[in-house]
Amino acid sequence: MSGALLGGAAPRGGSPRRRLEHDARDRGGGSSLGSASLGSGRFPGLRWGLFLLAPLLLLWMAGDGLRSGFFPDDMMNLYGAWREPWLRLVAFNLPGFPGGYRPVGALLYRALFELFALNPLPYRILCWLLLLANLYLAWRLMQAASGCWAVASLGATLGAYHAYFSDLYYSTATIYDLLCYGLYCGTLLYYFRRRSRGRLGWRALLVIAGLQWLALNAKETAVTLPAMLLVSEWLFGWAPKRDFRATAICGLLVLVGLAGKLTGPRALNSNPAYAPDPGLLGANLGHYYGLLFYRPEAMPAAGVFLLLVSVWLAAWLLRRRPVVPFAAALLTLTPVPVLAIPPRSLYVFALPATGWGLFAAALAFHLFPLRRWPLALRQVLLTSLGLAVLVPLHVARRPFANHWLASEEPKMRTLLAELDRRLPALAPGSRILVLEDPFDRDDWILTSLFRLRYRDDSIEVRRIKQAGAPPPEQWRAYHYVLAIRDWRIEILEHAPWEDGSVQPRRASPIPGS
Repeated sequence: MSGALLGGAAPRGGSPRRRLEHDARDRGGGSSLGSASLGSGRFPGLRWGLFLLAPLLLLWMAGDGLRSGFFPDDMMNLYGAWREPWLRLVAFNLPGFPGGYRPVGALLYRALFELFALNPLPYRILCWLLLLANLYLAWRLMQAASGCWAVASLGATLGAYHAYFSDLYYSTATIYDLLCYGLYCGTLLYYFRRRSRGRLGWRALLVIAGLQWLALNAKETAVTLPAMLLVSEWLFGWAPKRDFRATAICGLLVLVGLAGKLTGPRALNSNPAYAPDPGLLGANLGHYYGLLFYRPEAMPAAGVFLLLVSVWLAAWLLRRRPVVPFAAALLTLTPVPVLAIPPRSLYVFALPATGWGLFAAALAFHLFPLRRWPLALRQVLLTSLGLAVLVPLHVARRPFANHWLASEEPKMRTLLAELDRRLPALAPGSRILVLEDPFDRDDWILTSLFRLRYRDDSIEVRRIKQAGAPPPEQWRAYHYVLAIRDWRIEILEHAPWEDGSVQPRRASPIPGS
């Protein structure tokens, strides 16, 4: 690669100073992190072997995520996608048709449900294919930004796994995040590759605009993509001159997309879980960075601020190496959409974590140049040091990070097995009265589950916890009276008392038709 910015593709033309800098990079100096060709001839298989460390680490630490089942959120996501007509789901992904909830993910949910119903394995296979594809895209993006395969492989290995990303590894409900991550990195990678060849043509601009729109329809964290395009254009200064058309087009698409998501009856910010509150900024920074660095408690907001100041000081001092400020921008800008809403688990920090992996890798090659060593051997040393520090931390924190799985994952698995055993079939339009269940009062997961399991949107599920008990004279209007205790289904008879309360007792199933 000769130390070029983009996998060997040199900037075309440009100022005399920029050409001289590029010539210096070709000789191993300038802003390059080192010639990627050094050592590759002596160790032909080492390049791919070192890259494969990243997916192997991921599979070793979290590969059992292929066997996980559905979680309660999956029922809500699936039901929301299943009840929409196919044409409307497709239309929601087109500009000018706002109103769908993350329609790229909804379209995949719908397709999977039509093909595989409530068998979780195909969903998990798809999610893991996305995880591995995202890891590859992150590696290619790091390679494009650094011009060095060794930096990219080290950065991908450092960011391949994090114990607190367990939602991404085990829950299909994070399919929106997986899709957005891949589209985000894919857009930047496509931009780097096309822009390094010269001025963007209208076809390239259309592709970038389409990827931006799909990323935004996958998840709202893609709102920062235009900012990263702006940073990339400014830092790398591709010839013949800077071109901000893609940034402007993507910025306009973000405004249009946000207008559709934040207005109307289905406005995202009408949900308290997505209502912005600037007062959360400091606490959220401490929360996420505490998890990111495996701290036992949240990091003080002042500590996070000093850390980010240090990152940008390093980016300024190493500004002749554009990969360093690029990584600093990636880790600083991409968390912005989640900092003002109620905190989540660390899975929402996947893009910032990629920025940290690239930043650490670029800084490591700068601080430990070892220029007399072949580049491949330098990477072996730095990768070994990185894994020696991180793997024990991953292993130590993994049980704590995964503790939620033991209580959450069996819920839907047990309940679906109970429906198969106790109610293998329901007549269309069946009415279900639930006297007791473990769900929160405002949850509609049980209704979603019944309608999906029997593919019948006319099934009525009345929960006493949510809607109260019906009048005594209406009890016989229900085909089944159930109680769900410890995720086990009991089919009950009922006898209204004089005060309107009920005394359930075990009974044989009542025919649904």
